[in-house]
Amino acid sequence: MGLLATTTTTIAALTGTAAFFMRKRISAPWIDYTNRGPTNLNDKVIIITGANVGLGFESAKDFARRNGTVILACRNTSEGQKAAETITKSTGNTNVECMECDLASLDSVNDFSAKVMERYPSIYALVCNAGVCTPTEKEGETNLKTKDGFEIHFGVNHLGPFFLANRIMAHNVQQKTSDELRIVWVSSSLMKSGKIDLKKRDFVYDGRKPEEDKEKGYSFMPLSYMDSKLMNGVTCRHLAKRIQEKGATYSHITTYAVSPGFCRSSLGRNVHLPLYRKVLAVPIMLLIQRTSIQGAQNIIFATLEDKSQLKSGHVYCDGKEVEGMNQQVDGLGDDFSKQFWELSEKLLEKW
Repeated sequence: MGLLATTTTTIAALTGTAAFFMRKRISAPWIDYTNRGPTNLNDKVIIITGANVGLGFESAKDFARRNGTVILACRNTSEGQKAAETITKSTGNTNVECMECDLASLDSVNDFSAKVMERYPSIYALVCNAGVCTPTEKEGETNLKTKDGFEIHFGVNHLGPFFLANRIMAHNVQQKTSDELRIVWVSSSLMKSGKIDLKKRDFVYDGRKPEEDKEKGYSFMPLSYMDSKLMNGVTCRHLAKRIQEKGATYSHITTYAVSPGFCRSSLGRNVHLPLYRKVLAVPIMLLIQRTSIQGAQNIIFATLEDKSQLKSGHVYCDGKEVEGMNQQVDGLGDDFSKQFWELSEKLLEKW
């Protein structure tokens, strides 16, 4: 072997070793809930939106492994049914099924919730996991609105889950059950870059547009996506406040938001980056990105952890409160959160 080949091999080995230990150090604080929490959910019903792939799929598989009754609420029922069959085959749990729920259609959300409520008097958890992330700066795109005319991120990531959560809670209260109910919102650390302008209210139908000139390019992630993740945090916090105000009737209901971390998933499949950026990003991604299984641990934690160890209305990541994100929501104030909640309710009046 020549000197050049030997040197190249040595450099490659050193680089690989350094990358291995760097990855190990970066991932050390990440939560692993696999062997924590209840081992038997005793057929408790858990609904997960967008559970046919990624974080939702891995969460659903974990709940099924723990003997939960798992409902995969999916827009694509063909893929959802395949996912349900895969989970059943993997875990041996036959109480796993897919039901149609398109968060881009409030009629679909209404139909889904009606069917679920008819079949299950008690629901243990609703995990609002499904989301969309698509460029909003491209004019003429046909997929930028929901079927009801709302901006796609606002409709799918906020209004649809908001509607579903309120339907499930109303059902729970009507049943006069004291069985625990949890509402889990899958948010993101990108909420830190989110904005909600209650005066302009542009987020409802159009979405926030890049503030810089087009020649300067666009944000890595759509602004409306980041705004919708902030909406998850605000909704979670105000819901907890409403639950507290309603007293004993709602005292068995809790709600949490989670940041799953920077994960490899299909969520950003519609976000197109120049080739050179993708090439430059690959080494960094390999170091810092979580797998879907690793990211799902945050969802599983918020869904199963003893509620005495959690604060309803707060945002969690890796088993801890995320100080910056909680402070961001706090900074908006109760009046702001109330106004946003009431706006969301008003938009749902016809349903």
